[in-house]
Amino acid sequence: MDLEWISDAIDALEGAGIAARRGYLVGKIPHLTAPMATVSIESFQGYEMTLTVRIYTPLSMGGDACEDWALTAVNALKTRSSGCKVGACSYQRETGLFCVPITVTFSRLLKLMASQSVVIPAVEADGQVIPYVLGVTTAYTNSPAKLKEETTGALYMAAAEQRWRVTVEDVMDSHYSPRDTLTDGFTLTIYRVEQKEVYSGCCWESIKTSVEDDGIHRTRVAVTCVAPEIQTIP
Repeated sequence: MDLEWISDAIDALEGAGIAARRGYLVGKIPHLTAPMATVSIESFQGYEMTLTVRIYTPLSMGGDACEDWALTAVNALKTRSSGCKVGACSYQRETGLFCVPITVTFSRLLKLMASQSVVIPAVEADGQVIPYVLGVTTAYTNSPAKLKEETTGALYMAAAEQRWRVTVEDVMDSHYSPRDTLTDGFTLTIYRVEQKEVYSGCCWESIKTSVEDDGIHRTRVAVTCVAPEIQTIP
């Protein structure tokens, strides 16, 4: 389990001036004279962890102050997470504190992609974006066929068979794997920094999967006999 995300959240909150720690049991929050945050795990599924961050302020500071500190917390957390959702402010009579809950999502994939030193192209299959692409490579083969003349038996070289192959490696979502059922003849588009390559008439030549630390890696090879169309991106 990626417990470092809890540490990341606590570090972000304390960097914003909010004392933070792991979540307390109900009724165990100490007497406060300043804002405080608790961080606890809400769910962990696939390559994502969802944390619940609760911002507390004493009654003397008022509910508006609690909401202001919650926004401060969001601004600090969103730089390290893949998304934040703020709940409504409420007054808790049992603790005498105002509270604003924040749901924070962390993603292994975003952390992995942020560590990449090479710009990875974006890929579409029939207009559907393939998320979490880890790498794209292209290859071209030109294979003349050696045939025999029926009447004389002499050997000759026939027209070359040209093929283009595009290998796409991505991380599958455990719940939704987009465009797995593409029929033959689909179009694969690769968006690079200054141009895009459009490969039409494709079919999947091979599909392989493997289980890695950050999820299920899938490597697919698309093949086509149609030359790609290269377009400059303005």
